[in-house]
Amino acid sequence: MTVVRKAKGSDDWFAGSKTGADAHETQLKCDFLEAGRKYQADIYADAPDAKARTATSMNYVITHETVTKDSVLNLRSAPGGGWAVAFKAVK
Repeated sequence: MTVVRKAKGSDDWFAGSKTGADAHETQLKCDFLEAGRKYQADIYADAPDAKARTATSMNYVITHETVTKDSVLNLRSAPGGGWAVAFKAVK
């Protein structure tokens, strides 16, 4: 399941996803963002070695990208994992 919502009273957006028992790759189209603007995407995602119900199940990585309405983020979820992205409008 993936959910995207705009912050109240702000130009910022948030997206999050949770997967089931199987790993999942998501291509998140950023077409919900305002045209002509740039956003700082702070991405919290499962690390490549993250696995469900093991010592590495809590491994995650934090990355940062500048994105626009035309961007597509490739996000990986480990089994039982997920990801979250905070899109902060660049002033």
